[in-house]
Amino acid sequence: MGAEPWLDGVVGAAADVGGRILLPSPFAALVGQLHVLDSTECHTYLCPTLMLPMVEKVRAERPGMRFVVVPGCGEWLDEEMVGEYRYGKTFEEAKGDTFMIVHTSGTTGGYMASLLWLQSPPVIAVC
Repeated sequence: MGAEPWLDGVVGAAADVGGRILLPSPFAALVGQLHVLDSTECHTYLCPTLMLPMVEKVRAERPGMRFVVVPGCGEWLDEEMVGEYRYGKTFEEAKGDTFMIVHTSGTTGGYMASLLWLQSPPVIAVC
C-alpha cells in the first residue's frame, strides 16, 4: 500500500469501472498542472481534505471543473455494505485501455509530459 491509502483504492476503482485516473502532483507549477489537465481532458479532480489548500489555484483557474473531496480511510472502512460492481470487459478487451496517467516533472524544459499506463504493461504512451 502506498503512502496515501485512499489513492490505492481510487486507482483500483478507476480500473474497475473502465475509467482512467490522472495523478497530478499538487507541488508542480500551476502552468504545468493546467497543461496536464488539459492535455488529458481531465474534468474531475479528486483530492483529500488536507490537500484542498494546495489545489485552490487550480480551482480558481478551472471554475467548470468538478472537484471532489475524498473522505478519509475511516469513512471508507465502515460496516455499511455496498452493491457489487462487476467489470464488464475481458482482459483481451481491456488490455489497451488506459487506467492511470502520471506525468514527468517538467524540469527539463517545456511542459510536463503525460504518461499513460495501460492495462497491459509494459506499454506506456507519452502525450
